[in-house]
Formats: sequence, C-alpha cells, structure tokens
Amino acid sequence: MRVSKTPGRTREVLSMALGVVSLAIFTGDPLAADEVVLDDGTVIVGKVKRLQGKRLEIRTRHMGLVKVQRDGIVEVRTERAVAVGVDTGERWTGTLELADGLMTVAGETTEVIPLGDVVRIEELEFDLWDRLEVEASGGLNLSRGNSRTTTYRLGAAVEYDRGASRTYAAFSTTVDEEKSSADNRRSTLDLGHELWSANKRFSLEALFDFEQNESAKLDLRSVVGGAAGLKLVDGRAHRLKGLLGTAWVAEDYVDRSPTESIDLLVGLEYRFNRRPARLTTSLVAYPDFSGRVLLQLDGKLKVELVEDYDFDVTFYDRYDSDPPVAADQHDYGLTIGLGWSR
Repeated sequence: MRVSKTPGRTREVLSMALGVVSLAIFTGDPLAADEVVLDDGTVIVGKVKRLQGKRLEIRTRHMGLVKVQRDGIVEVRTERAVAVGVDTGERWTGTLELADGLMTVAGETTEVIPLGDVVRIEELEFDLWDRLEVEASGGLNLSRGNSRTTTYRLGAAVEYDRGASRTYAAFSTTVDEEKSSADNRRSTLDLGHELWSANKRFSLEALFDFEQNESAKLDLRSVVGGAAGLKLVDGRAHRLKGLLGTAWVAEDYVDRSPTESIDLLVGLEYRFNRRPARLTTSLVAYPDFSGRVLLQLDGKLKVELVEDYDFDVTFYDRYDSDPPVAADQHDYGLTIGLGWSR
C-alpha cells in the first residue's frame, strides 16, 4: 500500500538504479576512464598503472593488464591524479594529457614536460614495493690499485623514494683470488636518508658508511655524518649537488688501537641521465684537524641493453693522505659487469 501511494518516487529510484547498471555495463568501471592512443589509431581505455622503462601498463576491464611501448604512444588522457617523475628526481602529481610529444601534468601547478624526460608514472595508491627501486649486479674487475689478481665484484642496492624524502642502502663486495695466500676482500655498506625542501633545491642528509678492506689491513671504518645539500645544477639530463657537514669517523686497523675523530665533510654528487645511459658519481672528502685527508670517489655507468637489464661500469678510488699502516695511499678499482634493476 505504501508503494502504491508513491509511484513517482519508486519510478525515480528504479530509473536511477537502471542508469547505474547501464553505465557499468556499457562504459565499465567509472574510475577506469584513462585513455591511451597509439600511433596505429588504437585507443585503450582503462586505468594507467605505471610507466617504467620502455613500457606503459594499463589495467583494462576485459583484457586485463595491457603493456604498450612508450615509443608508440601519441596521446594520453587521465581523469585521476598520478605521480610523474623525471630523470632529475623531481616528481609532480596531477592529471595527465599528452599531445605532440609534450606531457602536461595539471595539479597544484601545471608542468609541461617532454615525454622523453619522463622516467616514471605511478598510481598514487601504490604500496611499499611500488615505491622501491631495486638493483643487483656482478662483474669482473679490470684492475685494482693494490692487487694484480683476478677480482670479482657483487653488488646490490635498494631505494625508497617518497618524493620529498629518499632512503637508500647499497652493498658491494670484491674478492681477489690470491694464488699464494688467502683471498682478499673489500666490502662496503652505504646507508642514507635525504629530506628535501618544497622546491627540491635544499636538503638535509644523514650518511652512514662502513668499509672493510683486508688488503689495506682495515678491519672496519665507520662514518656517521650529517650534511646540508644544495643543487648547483638542476637540468633534465644533468644534476650537480654540493654537500657540507661534519662526520664522526672511527677506524680499526689490524694490530693498532681503534681511533675516532670528528672530521669536516665536503662533497659533490653528479648525475647524468639520458637514455640509454645513466651515470652517477660522488666525491666526498673528510679532512681532520691533524691534516690527514680521506677522499672517497665512487661512480657507476649503466647502459640499458633490454628492459630491466643493463651493462654497467663501476669505479672507485680511496685516497688516504697519511695511512696509519704500511699501505698504499690509493686503492682503486674498475669493474665491468651486467646488472638488473626495477
């Protein structure tokens, strides 16, 4: 009886329900409204998941996860905000529109970026694994300053990037195959955290470095430092950053008492990124009040071979102006190898 007294309201509710059902049937998930147009005219409607490397992933209603080559994309339109990153490490959040090779990110500000400079697109609702950048590599040392033996290197690194902050860890070890004595090893562990200002030009950084070097009779060198960073050059392909701070340095050499000191920390970090090559280098000096200076130079060149796999060249140089033991002032190495990253 109550329904019969309000036929207009009942018809309105039924009409709305039928409209929702029809929308779901004929247009799919209303949130999956992103469009990707390919150079052959194909239009893919779904939800843009991510761009990493050479492929863009789109989640569609009926075809599942579709992967397309970025070189074949001519247009992209999203109705949802996503995160966009470029090779300098900058990130923006907003809706996307790609046309004529230029990507417009419309958020709090509007940025127009050449598609070739975009290295990553991600959903905003991504989990811990999606924020991680992981790599592993191995290779053969071509030379090592204080060793003329066959040397192998293994390394791994992980990075957690939240845009305004970055946490990273990297481990590497080299093994010298000595024919007349036990193998010599050199191992390093680097940890760090960066906190950037709103304009991404200034940073506060915490550094933790640990090194063990059997050939130099170094049981362990521990460096705990804090520094302020400033981007001196901030281009699409090039970035140069300066560091200034202080560090606590503790050293434990074979047959010597452990020592500790508070040193100045002065450094430069340079990165070049232009596909398919990426070069990262850092030079850090630790002068102390006695006049002794420690220099640490590290670098890595990666050249992409296929997606997620690359050829890499790594190099390092450790200089000690006044070694506490009978060891060379320079310990350096050059390695070629293969790596994997995601």
